[in-house]
Amino acid sequence: MYTLPGQWLQASQGLLNSSPVHLFALAGWGWMAWNGDRRLVVAAILFVVSAVVNGTLDHWATVFTLPGRFLIAAMPALWLGLAVGIERAGRSTVGRLLLFGTLTIAWESVLITAVVPEHAYQGQNLLFRSINLFHPWDAW
Repeated sequence: MYTLPGQWLQASQGLLNSSPVHLFALAGWGWMAWNGDRRLVVAAILFVVSAVVNGTLDHWATVFTLPGRFLIAAMPALWLGLAVGIERAGRSTVGRLLLFGTLTIAWESVLITAVVPEHAYQGQNLLFRSINLFHPWDAW
């Protein structure tokens, strides 16, 4: 389970760097916990049986494959939190601004990957995004 934070945050392989819109999934889980939503139990079970199990792997960042691949199995749990997070963020202007900003970064990652898909392996596609002019992700 010690590799789970890296699967979220690592500069070239982390899910949040590839698709920062998933921050709203974490926020959605927080809102679900705050409101006592029982769907959080389902999301927690799905997350434990998928992402946490994959978090026990030792060599998750050393193979030649797409970023965030170990969190792909956790997508149903992430989508539940993402749905709640997007719904709650849409209620305020700042929330909508943050949502559209993270979606723009995510779409730019997809567009850059579509041009040369081979760059996506080992996170090389993330080096060419315009957000890197403002925040050097590779400094992590």
